[in-house]
Amino acid sequence: MFIKINKIIKNHINKQNQTVEQKEFERIKRAWKTTQTQKTKKNATIYDYKDDILIIKTKNSAWRSEISLMSEQIKKK
Repeated sequence: MFIKINKIIKNHINKQNQTVEQKEFERIKRAWKTTQTQKTKKNATIYDYKDDILIIKTKNSAWRSEISLMSEQIKKK
C-alpha cells in the first residue's frame, strides 16, 4: 500500500535526468545535421546517446575508423 520515500525520490530524479539527456540528444542530432558533410551523414548516423556517450552507427568498418579519427572534431562541433 505504501511506497518508500527513497523509491519515489529515486524515480523522480531518474525521470529528470532522462529528460535532460533526451534534450541533449536532440540538440546533438540537430548539430550533426548542420555540421557534418553530406558524405559523412550518408555513411554514419547518430544511433544513441546515454551517460555522456554518443553512439554512431556506420555503414562499414572503414567509416568506423574514419569517425574514430574525427572524434575530437565531432566533440567540438
